[in-house]
Amino acid sequence: APPALVRDGSRRWKAAATNTEAAIALFGGKTGSNPATPRGRKLGGGKEEGRVEVVKSSMGGTHSFAESETIAFTRHINETVGADADCAHLLPMAEGSMELFEMVKDGLLLCKLINIAAPDTVDMRCVHAGSDHPLSVFEVTENLNLAINASKAIGCRVVNIGSGDIMAGSPHLVLGLLWQIVKVGIMAALNLKATPNLIQLLPLDSDHTPEALRELMGLPPEKILLKWINFQLQKDGMVTTEVKNFGKDLKDSIVYAALLTAVAPADQKPRTLLADVRSEINPTRRAQMVLDAAEALGVTQFKILPEDIVKGNEKLNMGFMAAIFNHLPGLDKSPSSPALLADMPADDAEASREERAFRIWINSLGLDQHVTDLYTEMRDGTLLLQTMDAVKPRSVDWSKVKLRPRNVYDKVANCNYAVTLGKAKPGDGFNFSLVGIAGKDISDANVKLILAITWQLMRYHVITFLSSLRGTGGSQISDADLVQWANDTVTEAGAGLAPITSLKDPALGSGVFLLRLIHAISSRSVDPELIKPGSSKEDKVLNAKYAISCARRMGCMVFLLHEDIVEVKPKMLLVFVATLMSFAMDKEQTLERTKSQMASVSKAIE
Repeated sequence: APPALVRDGSRRWKAAATNTEAAIALFGGKTGSNPATPRGRKLGGGKEEGRVEVVKSSMGGTHSFAESETIAFTRHINETVGADADCAHLLPMAEGSMELFEMVKDGLLLCKLINIAAPDTVDMRCVHAGSDHPLSVFEVTENLNLAINASKAIGCRVVNIGSGDIMAGSPHLVLGLLWQIVKVGIMAALNLKATPNLIQLLPLDSDHTPEALRELMGLPPEKILLKWINFQLQKDGMVTTEVKNFGKDLKDSIVYAALLTAVAPADQKPRTLLADVRSEINPTRRAQMVLDAAEALGVTQFKILPEDIVKGNEKLNMGFMAAIFNHLPGLDKSPSSPALLADMPADDAEASREERAFRIWINSLGLDQHVTDLYTEMRDGTLLLQTMDAVKPRSVDWSKVKLRPRNVYDKVANCNYAVTLGKAKPGDGFNFSLVGIAGKDISDANVKLILAITWQLMRYHVITFLSSLRGTGGSQISDADLVQWANDTVTEAGAGLAPITSLKDPALGSGVFLLRLIHAISSRSVDPELIKPGSSKEDKVLNAKYAISCARRMGCMVFLLHEDIVEVKPKMLLVFVATLMSFAMDKEQTLERTKSQMASVSKAIE
């Protein structure tokens, strides 16, 4: 069995030398920079006020991290997860300490936070809790794989963060991941689908066209939050200056005081708050006044310190502002809202799931742009062309692209070029079937046609990558090849299941075949006792959720949702099975390389 990582009486990780060596051997070469957490240290005393400098990394650089963020996230976790019995051995953490970086190392708290941010993302049956036994390195790695892959699935941008970084307690990486998870949850209501009354943010004197609605729907949550702040301030006329950021514009606490006065219920309005804040000279006391007022109004979802406001910490101010919005949106139902909302595109559940999957896939390609709304961000053609170039390097002639399109003509020209490239023969392009798709359709945010071209790109990427791993001599792996591989793998493992006929086979909807396939690839990743018969709808859902989390903790990035399995959506199932095949092939090739290296060593010794 792998060596165990255990906690001492203070709940800190305590690893023997062999465990440390094992962890370095497993993770050291994969994650690059891994500055270690200074154990047992209290916060404070950093080189720069409010920041702590971390020891040099293996890459030669140094990193510093915000002391205030460590305190804020420690408090947030204590308050949101503190009552969870599974985490009793980890919480509460001391707010003025470095315990945060110790307690997240086994992945349990991360998985809990992900489920708070986006319920049911992680199937907790897949998580090793560690409350009744010390976790092995393998179990910790599985938890962290699951947490990292699940965080990608809810929209977090996880770049250059591996399980080794979290096990090493790399503060800047841990805080970065925590902020993204917390941000997803705390800003989940900042969109028109979740909060239809946000439609009031559209200017009263503008034409509320589908175009204007689409633009509002496509804004990232932080921009919608800024719009909401300015809407409330302008509505009451107490502050005339436009708020453009979550840092310096909030430092004097005036905006906070005016906003709380504007959104508070009529019988609870802190009527003297703005005047009191303006008359107070000390900036820290000003900030404390607005924090006290917010708590009195019931804003407790995300707490910060007065110093965070005074110093202009953008992340923490954004989180606190979102907490104010969530509790006190101040958006009364408008008589015109129903008519305006009727112009919104109809909500197609299947299209929404595909859009989400394609967004996650594009974000996994490592582009500079992080996609939050596929349809809006595809409209100028640049994102589509960047995706094409990432999937097939040097396929795009960038001299033909308007990188900063100034008008609709530039945007349509970019989209036309993307469609031409998609239709071009394999040597020059992608040989896609794009009948009836023109550049203007993409520029007009035609949902069906954007999904069609993005799906063909995703399929091309998956199949091309698999074919290169398999060494097919230039021939592409087909759907039939995937089905054959899956059937052979399950049969060779002795699962005793009937083979599937295609990726449209209704048998896939029970989730049993997919779980047996994952078990055949990695027997430790699935507990056969937890596989349900799959005869009822409830069984199918449980199996589908379990299969997704099992694949993630095995190390696979999964794009589909459990509904895609239960409803047998062949596109998403193709990508899922291809991901499993890729993992299995990589595992097999790694094993072969290891055997070859061992044979070479043995021969040299002889």
